[in-house]
Amino acid sequence: MAEANKDREPETAGGGISWYRYFINYRILFYEFTEALCVGIITALAAILFKLMIEAVSQGMLFIFGELTGWRIPASIALGGLLVGVLSYFLARDLKGGSIPGVITSVFKNQGLIQGRLSFLRMVLSALTIGSGGSAGKEGPIVQIGASLGSKFAQLLKLSGRNRVLMLACGVAAGIASAFNAPLAGVFFALEIILGRFNCHAFSVVVISSAASCVLTRILTGDRDEFTLPVYIINNYSELLLFVGLGIAAGFVGVLFTRSIAWTEKRFAALALPSWIKPALGGLLCGLAAIFYPHIMGGGFNIVEQILNCQFSLALLGILVVLKILGTSLTLGSGGSGGDLAPALFTGAAMGGFYGELMQLVFPGSVCLSGGYALVGMSAVFAAASRAPITSVFLLFEITSAYHMFLPLLLASVSAVLTASAIDSESLYTLKLSREVVSMHDGEDGSAYLRAAKVKELMETDWHTIDTDCSVEDAIKTFGENGFAVLPIVDKEGRYYGQLDRKDIVYWRLRIEKEKLNPGQVCVREIMRDDIGYVSENDSLATAVYIMRRCRIGVLPVLEGGYSHKFIGMITRSRMFEQIINGMDVEEKG
Repeated sequence: MAEANKDREPETAGGGISWYRYFINYRILFYEFTEALCVGIITALAAILFKLMIEAVSQGMLFIFGELTGWRIPASIALGGLLVGVLSYFLARDLKGGSIPGVITSVFKNQGLIQGRLSFLRMVLSALTIGSGGSAGKEGPIVQIGASLGSKFAQLLKLSGRNRVLMLACGVAAGIASAFNAPLAGVFFALEIILGRFNCHAFSVVVISSAASCVLTRILTGDRDEFTLPVYIINNYSELLLFVGLGIAAGFVGVLFTRSIAWTEKRFAALALPSWIKPALGGLLCGLAAIFYPHIMGGGFNIVEQILNCQFSLALLGILVVLKILGTSLTLGSGGSGGDLAPALFTGAAMGGFYGELMQLVFPGSVCLSGGYALVGMSAVFAAASRAPITSVFLLFEITSAYHMFLPLLLASVSAVLTASAIDSESLYTLKLSREVVSMHDGEDGSAYLRAAKVKELMETDWHTIDTDCSVEDAIKTFGENGFAVLPIVDKEGRYYGQLDRKDIVYWRLRIEKEKLNPGQVCVREIMRDDIGYVSENDSLATAVYIMRRCRIGVLPVLEGGYSHKFIGMITRSRMFEQIINGMDVEEKG
């Protein structure tokens, strides 16, 4: 047997890793790249088909009503909503939640399993909603189409749950790349919003799918830019402060956009009407507003291009901000199907243009044109609503080629995310997950046991602590005396400041040798980690698992709730692992 193994895995001359193992690793990577390539091609074809479906519905409405003006606008949108309601009632009663939150749910709860039938139905329903004039975008359905195709492809190949999720992410990236002609934005959308994490392996595989989808879409539909606009350049660096102000304003608008959709959805759910008629009612109300301002119909990218080219007045821009939020809330909140990314970009463009026009009045001739502020506003509002600043910046780069606006885009997007996070803890996508009891903060294991078990059941309260004024030399002695792997650092009132582990001491000793420092004269505050997450005793074990994974640490401090920040104890990965296994056993027996 040993001889056989030796023949199959010949060792290198130095006794290192065999060439056979290298071959196996690269063969697996080749398979993943091939699978990602196939998912990208299939998703691109499906996305093109979906766009043709929207166009067919639009032409059908023109055939029925003629030119959509006056009363024909609400009639068209209401008819589309009625068809959506009827089809949903009879064919897809289990089609709940937004398309992108549904994809995130499948990743975090079902290991990437998505029902292909529901995705196809959403494709049809979204084409009816958008093609009839409803205020919604095509990117949400395309994301679910791509995710469904990636998931189904992985199921046919009988891939593992991990690889199924990876193929799902490939489909998402391919969908965004095809929808917006933006391959990088597709990659970061899949990693930042859908998976919620970055790593080199996932990035490299998803890039293949996104690039393949974008290339095929360009071959079949033409290589075009999403927008044609002049080059905007800031006049001086002090103007960056105005873009920070724009980001702060965008944070409030992003939260308003998110909460308006959620509030409208709640109000329609409470109406004592048959569920199939509610999308028609929402479409009718949206259409009444569109009689006077047809700009809000559909995704509105043609209107966005006009805003970016400074073709609208200050008053009209302000009205469009309000009406686009209203129209999207009525369309999606009533049960219509479609995406909210494009409406968020529209709202951001109108808000940014409005802000830019105001700046022109305050600083005439000395600031960037309103189109430049509209461009940055698109990124900022979407970043605030989705809490995905990297995706928003790259998306705007690719659809506008506005590389000269890098600093304003970055500053405004980060400012918007920070502002929105301070106002509201939920994003456009996690808000719907929370209502479905699938919280992003519960981590990837969605078992009922993890969500039910509390941290206080496993925390250790007899943990040794050190004072904030303790020297590094004393901390080293404490490590040797008590055997703990981590030492929490607290002040005299017991408030938690940070923690020190043995790895920090190793790095510190290397620094001592290099800089010839005296460990007895250096305080632990200088080398402690203060970026560690924490939990309270009433948090779930799922929350603790999520924070441990995010911080890449095996021990978490447990603090009192509220503002006291007092240290109570520690919870360790080893005890949690043992309890999780026991909990799974209980679930299986039950």
